[in-house]
Amino acid sequence: MRIKRLAALKSWIIIAMMLAVPGCAHGPPPAPRLGQPIGVQLMQTEAMFVGAPFRVLLDFESADDLAFITGCPSAHLDPSLAHTGKSSLQLPANIGHFSVRLPRLLDQGPFPGSWTLLGGYFLSREPAAVGISYEVDGQTVLRRNVNLSPRNWTPVMLDIAALNDPNRSAEAPVGLLRFTLPRQTVWCDDLLVMDNTHFLVGDADQAGDNWTVCQRGFTTIIDRPGSFKLSIPTVETGPGGRQVEESNALRVVMTSMDCQHTWAIYHDGTEYVDGKFKSAVALPAAQTAQMVQQQDHPAELSVPEELGRVERNSPGDLNNDGYAELTGAYQVKASGPRIQITITPQTPKLAKPVVEISGLPPGRIVAALDGQLIDQTVRLGNGHVLIQISSTIQRPVNLDVRVQ
Repeated sequence: MRIKRLAALKSWIIIAMMLAVPGCAHGPPPAPRLGQPIGVQLMQTEAMFVGAPFRVLLDFESADDLAFITGCPSAHLDPSLAHTGKSSLQLPANIGHFSVRLPRLLDQGPFPGSWTLLGGYFLSREPAAVGISYEVDGQTVLRRNVNLSPRNWTPVMLDIAALNDPNRSAEAPVGLLRFTLPRQTVWCDDLLVMDNTHFLVGDADQAGDNWTVCQRGFTTIIDRPGSFKLSIPTVETGPGGRQVEESNALRVVMTSMDCQHTWAIYHDGTEYVDGKFKSAVALPAAQTAQMVQQQDHPAELSVPEELGRVERNSPGDLNNDGYAELTGAYQVKASGPRIQITITPQTPKLAKPVVEISGLPPGRIVAALDGQLIDQTVRLGNGHVLIQISSTIQRPVNLDVRVQ
């Protein structure tokens, strides 16, 4: 009996050791360890901090942090709740607001410098909203309201990238950060600044005819030097904001938070806003009319049955004709490593059509239009292949695509 007990104990020890080895255990990542620095805990708790510069201004681990808070003498450290570390700042009901003395915390170089976001994390037990504003010399410069998700730590941040206006004096004083609070008790933790600049396409040093897609603060910046530049608010700014669903060398697709609106932008400036043609670059009236006409009367596509089919049920295809009006792309599905598509215009001219192909296996894409190679091809994250034909078509043509 004693031998069986020892064997069972040994088995449990082995299982415990396996679960302790990274990669052996399955499930959610472990909770942050309290003994680790707050910055490390933030990266373990919030993915957006991984690889991004940030600086924690107040972590409310020490009563000394209260010296930087004004307007709420009843606020105190609460060891029962924390976003990171072992405590947070409890703000009792009916306080109304509190402020943070930023000049005493940001004494290293000009503000905002490279920082793009400023704020902290808040928690409430019931639905509530917190207002955040940045004031300079008594004047409100930035302001927004954020709804808190009950019993979840919610980031309440300001986009401060706009404060880097070249027309603004470099010697402008650092202002005051103010939070407007709901009537009920809320908790605050991890007041910080960060630089969330992230390039989705290209990089800061990219030059030439290519474009870059960059998220900075609460803005997505799409820039093709010498051609066009778009600054599009993200969903954090409210109902008019857009979130990036797809980004690559040919196209960016953005949607609203409720997924009811779609905005597709191509590298040549062609846009489709909820299925309607627009252009980020100025076009002659005749060319604009042509693009509107071909959007309303898309070309007919045909595919040999043994090679695939025209896809008539793809997202964004509003009338099941094989053309996704929302993204401005014809939709086909291959049944193997090669597909041939006949494109027959239904308008006098068909300018720069885009074809999206699903079903092709992984590998190098070779595409040709009536024997002429096409170099504008992209493999999307979902495996689809996106091809843009740069020429204008006035007669039926054959697009041949194969995987090498």
